[in-house]
Amino acid sequence: MLDRDRMVEVNDETATFVLSGTVSASDVSSMRRACRAIPARVRTLRLNLGDVDGFDAQVMDGVRGVAGRFRPLCTIVRTAAPNSAAGGD
Repeated sequence: MLDRDRMVEVNDETATFVLSGTVSASDVSSMRRACRAIPARVRTLRLNLGDVDGFDAQVMDGVRGVAGRFRPLCTIVRTAAPNSAAGGD
């Protein structure tokens, strides 16, 4: 996944990661850095995975880890899942 393919949309108390292409382990580190830049008022993190071509189980665990550590007591919403990861849930 290239930087231009990753986007964080922030709106009031919600942030949405829109991921696309093939997500790699190095993208998980970029997601961690992007989460630190999201304003403190944001209490809901959405993961839009609808345009992801694929990633392995280890990368999915990393994405889940980033989302799970986003903010204590915030809501995490996965808005779409790629076909390649659907069997792993």
